[in-house]
Amino acid sequence: MMIQARTLHRWLGLIVGGQMLIWIVTGLAFNLVNEDYFNANHYRTGIDTSTLVKQGENEMLDIKPVLTQLANESVQSVTLETLLGHPIFRIKTTAATHSYWGADLSPLRLSKQQIKQLAQASYNGPGLISPPQPAADEAQKYAASPMLLRLDTNDELATSIYIDGNTGEVKAHENRGSRLKQLLFMLHFIDYFPSNGLSFNHLAVRIVALLAFILGVSGMTIMVRQMKAGHYRLINNKQSNKQENQQIILLSPQGEILEHLTLHHLNLLDNLNHKKERIRTQCGGGGQCGMCRIKILNNPPQPTQEELSKLRPQHLEEGIRLSCQHLNISGEVSLISAAQLRHWNMQ
Repeated sequence: MMIQARTLHRWLGLIVGGQMLIWIVTGLAFNLVNEDYFNANHYRTGIDTSTLVKQGENEMLDIKPVLTQLANESVQSVTLETLLGHPIFRIKTTAATHSYWGADLSPLRLSKQQIKQLAQASYNGPGLISPPQPAADEAQKYAASPMLLRLDTNDELATSIYIDGNTGEVKAHENRGSRLKQLLFMLHFIDYFPSNGLSFNHLAVRIVALLAFILGVSGMTIMVRQMKAGHYRLINNKQSNKQENQQIILLSPQGEILEHLTLHHLNLLDNLNHKKERIRTQCGGGGQCGMCRIKILNNPPQPTQEELSKLRPQHLEEGIRLSCQHLNISGEVSLISAAQLRHWNMQ
């Protein structure tokens, strides 16, 4: 169970820590990059003029047949606008925005040439505008219909223009800087799923929040178990004085005395590595690498869960333990391999 908690904690730390690093880096980018670089509207110019049609004027403007067709939708507003020099009605409902030519109330239909004219009217940059291309995948991002179209330019900012083919609305301009801004926002707010919309309480945020919670629980679980094992126990002066009179005798694998070490720490590995590294580790004493093996010659303690998973039963019977897993032990301990002895000789 301890191994499972440590493994879970390590992987959760990688995931949550990685997202935290992304959050910090993107936050710094927002603060350090000039805001003008993120501006999507360097070359955008307004083209529409609108007049709100009051409810009492519906009959005068003769749009009653259209409103009848939209009886199943709740009408929020009716707007009279000019598009390509011709009047149009925009009727906004709870479901969508509908556009009709003012002359005959026929649904708005625009040719590719008209779409390009709208793009050119909204653009005052030096680039040439390409023919329109479908951009239905980005319709939700700009609250557009599936008939969203994209027109690219070859200016120095790589500007793109988005126009809703159903309504004739210029939905957005994009360029290299604004695309970077969108990417940074996506990473900063964990907005990894296109269907998230504008909510900050979406699935990805909930997943990361849950992982962070489990990370905290697994960390607390490991800490409580370590406390029960005595690793976080505070020592008083009397205990410190008692320790100063106790020693570890470090032996070679052949039983030759190498050093007499005075106890200074609660942890056996810390005592063995006091002032210099006598025993190498890779995990820093977490019980994961298994490199801090030593043989305890006097009354070896009961093996921990880490030792049961890292050491063979025969080694456990011989008194081999992971020094990071036990409190200070006075008496004789020995190195168990020639590699450990070579490392000791190099110190």
